[in-house]
Amino acid sequence: MFRRSCFFLPVLGVCLASFFLLVPDVYASMLELAPQKFTLQSGKTTNVQIKVDTEGEYVNAVTVVISYPPDQLEAVWLDYNGSAFPLPVEAYYGGGKIRLTRGSLSGVRGILNVATVSFKGEDAGSGAVSFTSGSQVPRLSDSSDSLNLPGSPGGTFTVTAASAQPTPTAPNMLISDLAVTPLSTDSAIVSWRTQKSADSLVQYGLEAGKYILSVADPALTLDHRIKLQSFLFTPGRKLHLQVTSKDKSGNVGDSADTIYQVGGFEVIVNVVDGNNNPIKGAEVLIYSTPSKAVTDEQGEADFTNLSPGTHLVLVKYGDFEKSGEIMITG
Repeated sequence: MFRRSCFFLPVLGVCLASFFLLVPDVYASMLELAPQKFTLQSGKTTNVQIKVDTEGEYVNAVTVVISYPPDQLEAVWLDYNGSAFPLPVEAYYGGGKIRLTRGSLSGVRGILNVATVSFKGEDAGSGAVSFTSGSQVPRLSDSSDSLNLPGSPGGTFTVTAASAQPTPTAPNMLISDLAVTPLSTDSAIVSWRTQKSADSLVQYGLEAGKYILSVADPALTLDHRIKLQSFLFTPGRKLHLQVTSKDKSGNVGDSADTIYQVGGFEVIVNVVDGNNNPIKGAEVLIYSTPSKAVTDEQGEADFTNLSPGTHLVLVKYGDFEKSGEIMITG
């Protein structure tokens, strides 16, 4: 299954416009966190939504800069499912700071979802998550900044101490024949074997060693099967997982980190000149993945395992550049 998009490179030069010119103006929009107050245990994670209230004005982009105490919290991933701003520009998180910029060509207004951040608790204590300088919400009409930063409250948190975990008596449980079998684009079966009857646990997430979801089965068995199905299963996304089994005597075995890529969509971008002739050797970049390919003799650049949604595309050929967007639907 694939989608095809076509870009035309004119003979004359191309004038590119910036979507994000900012000039001083009256401030109206506000950034907010939901929930504004949250509690989590050390070593555990919780999700917090980043939202913007445009106060009825149309805006075409948002830049969010957040600070938090890294000794107590760590941002472990960002998710954009349901974001009102489909065009990715930049994203950085870790070490006490989050910075992300996303855009919308058509403009949006209202109380809008920007992204969801997953925080992991570190040392016990309390603190604040704050929106800081550099955050902006440009208006669609003239690109002036509408953000009322002092009126954007941020949030507070409390990290509690982790519960004591029992020490296994002997780590001699062996994991073998680990496999991940896809069921659909939003689910898969994880299977493995152990040499002793044991329970089943699968932990998974977006980064190795930073597993944010888990599925368990307490039944003791030699042949293990766990079904995974969650919002993390987005077409084209890479997931990291680890399986664990423990027998009735407390013997525990863990697998190494395993990568599973959810099947995505194939897209062929066709690049032609003003006379509809295919252009060979044009560089095509899809920024949301990010992915890069070069067109062949038919002017086609093939991309696989792309996720659904709006993707920003840039085509480069010699001194010419042209940008646009493609929409992939399931």
